[in-house]
Formats: sequence, C-alpha cells, structure tokens
Amino acid sequence: MSGLFDFGELPVLETERLTLRPIGSDDAEAILRIRGDIEVTRLYTGQPYQSITDAESFIASLGPDYEARRAISWGITLKEVDGVPGEVIGLAALHDIASDDRRSGVRYELQRAYWGRGIASEALRAVLTFAFDQLGLNRVEASCAAINAASVRALKRLGFTQEGQQRERHQQDGVYYDRLLFGLLAREFQGASEAA
Repeated sequence: MSGLFDFGELPVLETERLTLRPIGSDDAEAILRIRGDIEVTRLYTGQPYQSITDAESFIASLGPDYEARRAISWGITLKEVDGVPGEVIGLAALHDIASDDRRSGVRYELQRAYWGRGIASEALRAVLTFAFDQLGLNRVEASCAAINAASVRALKRLGFTQEGQQRERHQQDGVYYDRLLFGLLAREFQGASEAA
C-alpha cells in the first residue's frame, strides 16, 4: 500500500458503467442541476444552490482542498458513448482526510434522474477501493439522512456499520432530519469486496 497522496494528478477511476474524473469549470451547469435540486439537498444536507455562481464557487474550492490534502473530489459520469464524454451526473469525494489516523469521510450525491440504478453504489465502491488500496486508509466514515433508505442500504451492502444517530441534525424548510453515522474499516471492505 502506498502512502497518502503518492500521486500527482487526481486519478481517474473507472467502473463497468462509470468514469469518475476531475471536476472542471465546464461542469458548473451540471453541478447546479445536482445541488440546485431541493430533493437532493434535503437528503444530503445543505441549502440548494440558487445560481451558477454557487456551482462555480464550489468548483473553485476543490483545487485548494486537494492541494492541502484535505479532500479528493470526483465528478461521476456515465462512460463515453461514441467518443463523447458524459456530463457529470453526480459527485463523490473523500473529505476530512486525516493522514496520521489514516481515515477520511466519504460523500456522494447523484442527480435525481439517476436514482435507483445502482450508480451511487458503483461509484462509492470505486472510491472506497481507491481509499483503501491506493491511499492505504484504515477507516472511512459516512453519514446520511435517516430518511434516505437507499443510501442506508448502499452503505450496509458495502460493509459499513451504523455507529450512531444524530437526532434532528439538520433542518430544511422548518423540517428537522436525523442523521445516521457509519464507519467502515479496510479489513471489512475487503471482506465485502470478496463477497460481492
């Protein structure tokens, strides 16, 4: 296993159906479609983006976070069709990277039109494989809204264990939502990978 960030450019991750690639300024409209949807932000916390400027500010923050080794973010795209790269339909990231403890958080979100197709799980498996095999992390943490049954199922399928619940952790439009906390150790993910 290599050490954290023993690579220069952000690696592109490939799965059967997906390419996870760096996010650039050309992706602002796609980011706005994801993070401007109240149904997405209700499940992932945070207020919906209101304008392209919000998306551009998010994209601008990615470079400094990566250079400071705080986070690694990818745009989730469907694989190229006839040589034409797909647009970003989701986001995946390792965040709050703690190299001394060899742990990080993982975050993912997907445009609503692509829910229910196993895309988030497929992307998350690629990110976790990278986190454990390439970065040599020991632990990855995740959280999701308690009402997000699809995310709970996906995390458990990948081997995550629910470790806690934060009651009424965030609110949107006057409604409070509980948040579930999950953890996954490298040795547990390897077992989940072999069983899958």
